[in-house]
Amino acid sequence: MNRREFLGTTGALGIAGLSGGALSTAASQDRDQRSDSDPDPDDEALLEVTDHELVAADDATYLAATVENGGDVAAGWITLEVDWIDARDERLETDLAHLGTLGPGQSWRARAYYSGSEPELIADYTLEGRANFEPLPVPSGLEVLESDVDLESDVDLEGEEVVVTGRFGNGTGEEQPNVDVIALLSDDAEIVLGDVWTNEADVPNGESRSFEGRWNGRDRADDVADHDVIVTSSAF
Repeated sequence: MNRREFLGTTGALGIAGLSGGALSTAASQDRDQRSDSDPDPDDEALLEVTDHELVAADDATYLAATVENGGDVAAGWITLEVDWIDARDERLETDLAHLGTLGPGQSWRARAYYSGSEPELIADYTLEGRANFEPLPVPSGLEVLESDVDLESDVDLEGEEVVVTGRFGNGTGEEQPNVDVIALLSDDAEIVLGDVWTNEADVPNGESRSFEGRWNGRDRADDVADHDVIVTSSAF
């Protein structure tokens, strides 16, 4: 696994964002060529956080950040880590936002929600990003057969959640001990809002399996207009 940091920065209340915090790093998965073929060594995923700001809404406090991939290939698993800092320069909480993959030319409108009970104590924050720049391994013959996305009401969430369903098939010629399914969820401007992840184990050759994943988009569930499903033998 080739996991590297691509951003280290700080922010403060009232500061709308950072422009240009990027680190170019060699990557090796082209989402248009999901196979076991060797990558072009000249291809790169270029991840950049183009803006970030702290948002204090009525029902939640979160860091909103935009991550862009200006490179030629997809980045693998991406993690944003936020440390919330109080006025005494002490850490209150650490919260994370994850995305399974981000393709070339795509943007992710990420949110890391504050999990503490006293958001009024937040005076500052630090933001770091890490990504896996190795390819998501997709053996030839492992493919998505069908998929769909829908909204369902959830009483516990007091709102709606996004549900992705579908089937994938194993035509690789051998049993797959692990299959991860990642569904990227995007709005009508093709901006990625989040993803769902699910897993199946011990999938025999020639067999298809159904999958279902759910995303609590909070107030953004209605913004999901499209989805893109990727199957891989290891997402991590």
